[in-house]
Amino acid sequence: MTNIISEFWYGNLRPLENSGIDSHEMREIEKLVSKSYHRLEALLDEKQLILFEKYADNMNENLCLAEERAFCDGFSLGASLMAEAFCGSGRFLG
Repeated sequence: MTNIISEFWYGNLRPLENSGIDSHEMREIEKLVSKSYHRLEALLDEKQLILFEKYADNMNENLCLAEERAFCDGFSLGASLMAEAFCGSGRFLG
């Protein structure tokens, strides 16, 4: 039997792979994003396109940070729930 903490440490657990990111809905949204990008690429001049790409990069970085924060918050909540389940909150311990 493997230790789940060790598996997590070594990167063998990948929560994002099981999160629905590869769902039909996500693939459809990715297609729409790609289609919109190509339409903008055809409409914008070089200077505008550079500005838009910087904007998109900043938005993607912001999204990555938000995903990381959500993962950390969820992990902390799960750990807190487990700690309370195993140790009790003291409310029922007399």
